[in-house]
Amino acid sequence: MKNLTLHNKELIANYNWILEQLKLSKKKIYGSSSEKIAEDYGQLNLFNEAELERQPLTVEPKLEEITYKRRKSLHLRRLTRKIPEKKGNTLLKKPQKSGRNILLIR
Repeated sequence: MKNLTLHNKELIANYNWILEQLKLSKKKIYGSSSEKIAEDYGQLNLFNEAELERQPLTVEPKLEEITYKRRKSLHLRRLTRKIPEKKGNTLLKKPQKSGRNILLIR
């Protein structure tokens, strides 16, 4: 009986250790990275402040706004209007069960 209780305690400890390892691996995979630091923690933002205070060296030109629309090319003009027909022997066959005609093209 003592052996069973000891074995049971070992299994429970092993189970708890496996659960802890699973939690740690999930946190490592899906948790936040150590490089992602929120600004609320008092971390200094050196680069953002420098970029905000920087004066632009050159004035960027304004982009031209296109007021017209180009007509889409019609690719349908290049398509053939006639469907090419395959010339060859055709055979009209009547199946035994359905009674419908079947056109066989060879």
